[in-house]
Amino acid sequence: MSPLRIAFVSDEFVTESPDAGGLGGYLDRMTRSLRDLGHEVEVVTRTFGPAYDVERLGVRVFAVPPVGHGRRGPVRHLSRWLRGGPLSGLRERLRAARSLARAFDARDRERRFDIVQSTNCSLSGLLLPRRPGLRHLMRMSSSRELWVEGDARRPRVDDRMVGRFERLAARRADRVYAPSRFLAEHLARSHGLAASVLPPPLLVDAKPAERPPIDLPDRFLLHFGSLMPRKGTEWLARALPLAWAREPGLRMVWAGREIDRGIVERARGLWGERASQVRYAGALARPELYAVLERALASVLPSRVDNLPNTASESLAFSVPVIASRGASLDELIEDGASGALVPIDDVDALAGALVDAWRGEAPWLGAGLRRPAALDAMTPALAAQAMIDLALGGDAA
Repeated sequence: MSPLRIAFVSDEFVTESPDAGGLGGYLDRMTRSLRDLGHEVEVVTRTFGPAYDVERLGVRVFAVPPVGHGRRGPVRHLSRWLRGGPLSGLRERLRAARSLARAFDARDRERRFDIVQSTNCSLSGLLLPRRPGLRHLMRMSSSRELWVEGDARRPRVDDRMVGRFERLAARRADRVYAPSRFLAEHLARSHGLAASVLPPPLLVDAKPAERPPIDLPDRFLLHFGSLMPRKGTEWLARALPLAWAREPGLRMVWAGREIDRGIVERARGLWGERASQVRYAGALARPELYAVLERALASVLPSRVDNLPNTASESLAFSVPVIASRGASLDELIEDGASGALVPIDDVDALAGALVDAWRGEAPWLGAGLRRPAALDAMTPALAAQAMIDLALGGDAA
């Protein structure tokens, strides 16, 4: 295949934040995987500072701030109407979508792209120009209503409207895909939206730091990533007292950003005098995170809803088994009894039992008993990148 020009349009990338979330990490790995196949790759992303143009590891990155919507047009009028009201979140996403579309269009006019991949996040692909010869592939990273449900809160008007605009953007694209069957099946069942499934590339992109960023216990379980109800953080906090009743010496390390502010402090209030048995490292850059991860007995990633998260694949890349939930996409990667344990969502007793089994060394998937999941094969960088190209140009994903 001749080299292609491929653009990624997203509200998030690692040039803005080294500890970027799942989307930023995915884009970093996919862009470099495509680069390694010989393709020319550019990223158009959002910044809240001055615009910039940099090259990062062979990938050119253009970052633009959200701007107004010009003097005329329906987007401008809609944005003005939404200002300061219950749909202000939608307004900000429309501003981001407009800025990203303008920046992409300028690059495309300068030298035509063959493929553009957008994401549903911040409606990044909603306003992208359409033209013959340009294939628009959209990655549905999330489902607004599922994520709201996973955070155990009531949906707001803003949530419903953003979800509708995300699906509108998907229907404007040539092809749509999701990282997991869990999300793809939800989109088809709930919204009649056909989405293929493309697992993300697994690429360990940094060496562990020589020393961990904090003093670590001799033995510990690790909960890391975005700390919030959707990721099972509160569920885990409630399970720990039950686990301590059976194994008083059990210790954990938590690392990541508090998406739900105060969630760690609330958990400490629940734990009382045992709060010192959980050390919180905060958000870590990958070298520091990997220095912690490689020393863990197991990762504890009990998401209530998710989309084949990087945390799980990174754990397995370091031969660290995973305690996770069944039915929230992690069961598409983790094999119960082989590469970790799967427990029913929100079952506090079952999660506590899995923690205890790991701490006692009674789980068959610990140490030499860990078996590499077959699902990792499709996540080889070259295969994952080629699958994306095949889907964009008309092939079918698995």
